[in-house]
Amino acid sequence: KKIQLNRDRSIAKANREQLDAMVTGRYALYDMANAYRGIAENAFRMARATASTLIRVAEFESSFTAVERAASLQIGTDAFNEVRQSLIDLSREIPVAFDEISEIATLGAQMGIATADLAGFTENIAAFAAVTGATIDETAEKFGRISSLANVPSEQFENLASSVLFAGFNAVATEKEILAMAESIAAAAANSVYAADQVVGLATALASLGVRPE
Repeated sequence: KKIQLNRDRSIAKANREQLDAMVTGRYALYDMANAYRGIAENAFRMARATASTLIRVAEFESSFTAVERAASLQIGTDAFNEVRQSLIDLSREIPVAFDEISEIATLGAQMGIATADLAGFTENIAAFAAVTGATIDETAEKFGRISSLANVPSEQFENLASSVLFAGFNAVATEKEILAMAESIAAAAANSVYAADQVVGLATALASLGVRPE
């Protein structure tokens, strides 16, 4: 009986040890499964982030292609890299999407804005459009024509935009009406040796009074 009892205890102990080993193994499998799931989730997130980055880069390149063609930029040149980087930097500094910034730069290049002045022109047009609610196309075309007809140098783009904003804030006419009037009279005013700020002042008075530019 004593021998049988010892044998039963040995068997029971062996069974317990086997059961403990199975439980331990099962938890180890759970831990391994969780580890692999974590790795898979991290890999998925990284892949998604990489894909998102690649898509964003592709969108940047696609948007900039129009600028490249309009400004006759050669890929890899200093001018190409400088304009591209300046527009990317601008998209990070102001709340305007890169495709819209590229659109402004494209319009500026098509209107003859010098390559070195595209970034400054683009920044001022984007800011003006954001403040006034005017469309980018309309704003870029009108400012481009005014600056060309009134011989506004690149370093005075900001002053020109600011003068229209100031006039609109203090006059009956809106900024959009003043800008439209300034574009209409810019050629005639330039022939009369009017400076850009005088063109804006005259445009403000005419627009406020409802006088036709003719």
